Amino acid sequence: MRIAIVSTWPPAKCGVAQYSRKLTIELQALDHEVKIFAERTKELIPARPGVVRNWTRLGPIPTGPILDFRPDVLQIEHEYGIFPNAQYLWRLIDDLTPIPVVITLHTVTAAPKHVGFYMGYRRAHFIAHSPAAVAILSSRGDWPAHFVHHGCSIQERLPRQEALAKLRLPDRPMVLCAGFMAPSKGHREIIEGFAQARERTPMTLVIVGECRDGAHYTMIDNLIKEYSLDADVVVNASFQADLLPYLSAASFVVLGNWKGSPYSASGQLHDALGLGLPVLAKNAPIYQFGGEGVLLYSDPTELAALMVALAKRPDLREHLSQSALTEARVRSWQAVAKRHIEVYEQCRNTSSAKS
Repeated sequence: MRIAIVSTWPPAKCGVAQYSRKLTIELQALDHEVKIFAERTKELIPARPGVVRNWTRLGPIPTGPILDFRPDVLQIEHEYGIFPNAQYLWRLIDDLTPIPVVITLHTVTAAPKHVGFYMGYRRAHFIAHSPAAVAILSSRGDWPAHFVHHGCSIQERLPRQEALAKLRLPDRPMVLCAGFMAPSKGHREIIEGFAQARERTPMTLVIVGECRDGAHYTMIDNLIKEYSLDADVVVNASFQADLLPYLSAASFVVLGNWKGSPYSASGQLHDALGLGLPVLAKNAPIYQFGGEGVLLYSDPTELAALMVALAKRPDLREHLSQSALTEARVRSWQAVAKRHIEVYEQCRNTSSAKS
């Protein structure tokens, strides 16, 4: 099958770009021909076979190169921030009729105001990453909606001592909080919970990820000083394309409050599952579909109790680790790629029937 994908693409600092890259690798491994039509970036990037950078967020997407590729299906990796003007996508889909179209919605909202947005893609099939998101889509219209897991990269961790040495961290339980630093990520609650846990047992908290909000970074820094955690909390406010050293050094991962769409999927959660790392996550819908390797907390006190339990009990960490790996195998990128092909075939059959 020839698959055209419209998406952001590395080195863009974007979870959707990483998602598209991993999906493409597995689709190609299944002997499908994939061509990426990616957003242009400000940086001068060497040309790469199979990747055409020919659109921006504020302009239309050229149809000519896609038509020249003659795809069997068009896949759009959608996020509202990437495609702020829905009319450009509507026009693209109309201009590419009758090519079947599949749109993966990386954010799904229950807000009625978005019904018109979905109706603009009336001939598309939708993919969402949770059954709840599919239910929302199905309740808003008769368009075909499919549940497909967000993928997990199942890989071996680096030897822990090697990872600790590379990051210059002490040999004690390490809690990892990774991802873009923003007020919606619950860093205050995480630091407050860690401060309580640290009083009961030695451990290190590592917060890593790009921060584009100076006031939020200052809040994190002030909290660390307020709780006298300078020796116990490490903050690396930079984008990390490769989190493997951090994930390999971690004893478990903590994920905070999420104020965005409750029907999205967490890339950080899936990264942790793929390495068999236990996860402590805020009791929010985005994390409740994480499987048995995830323990949920409601407030800093509950978080502190779970941190202490995991730090002191290797047997509990191992049990959760095995549960995480079991869940990750169901969500592996290979399985996700195969599920995409099933959706593409359904979309093609629907398009053929309509024509």
